[in-house]
Amino acid sequence: MDPRLVPVLARFADAGTESPADPVAERAAELADVGTMVGTLTRPVPSTVTWSDTVTDDDVAVPIRIYTPSRPGPRAALVYAHGGAWRTGSPATTHEHAGTLAADADVVVVSVDYRLIPEHPFPAGLDDVWHALLWTAAHADQLGIDPHRIAVGGSSAGGNLAAAVCLRARDEGGPPIALQLLEAAVLDLRRDTPSWDEARRDLPPLAAILDDGLSRYVASGAEPADPNCSPLAAVDLHDLPPAVLLAGEADPLRDDSVRYADRLGAAGVRAALQLFPGIVHGTENFVELMPIAQDWHRTCVAALRALVARPDADVSGIPPEVVGLVSGAGLTRGVLFEHLGVPAAGEDALITTTLGITSEQLAALRAGFVADVGHAADKLLTDPAFAAALDRLPFAPGERIAVVGDSLSAAANSWANLLAELLGRRGITVLNRAVSGRTTTETISVFGRTLAMDPDWILLMIGANDVRRHGTRTGVRQLSLAESVRNLGELRRMAAENSRARVVTIPSHPVIDPARIEQNRAAGTFWLVEDLDEARRVIVESIPDALDVHAGIDPGPGYWAPDGVHPSAEGQQQLLRAIVDALGNVPAAVRRG
Repeated sequence: MDPRLVPVLARFADAGTESPADPVAERAAELADVGTMVGTLTRPVPSTVTWSDTVTDDDVAVPIRIYTPSRPGPRAALVYAHGGAWRTGSPATTHEHAGTLAADADVVVVSVDYRLIPEHPFPAGLDDVWHALLWTAAHADQLGIDPHRIAVGGSSAGGNLAAAVCLRARDEGGPPIALQLLEAAVLDLRRDTPSWDEARRDLPPLAAILDDGLSRYVASGAEPADPNCSPLAAVDLHDLPPAVLLAGEADPLRDDSVRYADRLGAAGVRAALQLFPGIVHGTENFVELMPIAQDWHRTCVAALRALVARPDADVSGIPPEVVGLVSGAGLTRGVLFEHLGVPAAGEDALITTTLGITSEQLAALRAGFVADVGHAADKLLTDPAFAAALDRLPFAPGERIAVVGDSLSAAANSWANLLAELLGRRGITVLNRAVSGRTTTETISVFGRTLAMDPDWILLMIGANDVRRHGTRTGVRQLSLAESVRNLGELRRMAAENSRARVVTIPSHPVIDPARIEQNRAAGTFWLVEDLDEARRVIVESIPDALDVHAGIDPGPGYWAPDGVHPSAEGQQQLLRAIVDALGNVPAAVRRG
């Protein structure tokens, strides 16, 4: 658990483990409590979003709150269900989260004020979210949205309702749903997973509170074996919308998301799962307190941005080097800005001001990157040799892979994002493509976060920054080769002692255009090819089972991005081919762990 949460969660120890007898008083107290968090734990709704309360105008009048970004549409939409154990909560209690999602992802958010237990037993709340979805699709023109780009999402109990609505839409021929965004969702009322056991042992007050909430839902008529109540109980998960699932490490519900992602993938549904170290249930939106909560928010934003169609903004005149820089931030927004201390709210403004492009052009470039990853994956699969190489990979459906890499792995068109897209179609989840620090020494300090995700495999593709030079006169390397090898060995030791993951080390390839060699040599900065070649050779010789992918790389004229130090989209695909070929030859001892 993130230590910054200790004083915040101290109230759990004193609040008791059962809900008050009067639900109306409980809801009023919760709303007052939420109001005290704005600006200290949660982020206020940006002024670029307007919101209004209304009701649906079909046979069932459901109260809703609509958040609309200031820029003109049409855009994607999110039908959002709040949390609160089906007993408390409202659009007012999740006002900040819904409003910031609308602003940062540039989507219309329809937040549903569904009916609550005990006054309205199951399935009243589920029916209300369903009617809100139908209303949103029917009023797409009025809302300024594309009816084919509607997502359904929610947190905790709301995530449960969102997943159940997706099942209903499939079975009853409902509106097309482009995405299910499930945040810390309740997906199984049976509560028999290891994460529940851990919470009962390590966080008994929190576990008891959640247990009480689920028990009350069951008492209201929700049947644990009914997929409308426990989506994990569904026998058939085929033909559901793509899913993005977020779960906290210290959450009794963590394994609900893990199991649902595994089953969705096995059913051929694209499912991305991300686990967040240190997050306790109900604290995932404390973006003003915890950097990891900002990562949670960015993940939600990235998922919703992926729904955004390529805008009409003209990007033809943008210099290639600027396109490359935007690609470097790409789908993993916030990595650079976290290092610089830039808050999430200021990221886009900093990018557009620094690079001299408009917000519309930035959105157009990002939408293109998202589409390009899917298109590139489709194209790669048309190559029989590459498809056969994928079949030889040692990963099994349901397994989870963590990529520990540098900026080479985090770019929008990176080999890691392509691998995630390809493996996701096979029921295999790539947990993260995060930049892990400027050197392997920094990687060691944050490696516990990767281990906490409990991956089955860890792909270590780091070390290039260790041999990066700096200083125009000294030309000093950041780490010696001996230090790099020692650090890589320490990472493998940490994985062996603290996880069940199988570790594969892949030395980073020479990330430099030959045209830049003399420039770098004169300045004494960045990377020199001979340094990288030596590092690769020593790592391959010193690290057991290290994979040398360099034989499969032939960096021709189209290989490099405009910055001269990272591969282009074509180069990243070539790198992916080499990595896939090498992984197919992973020794049996590593495969068995």
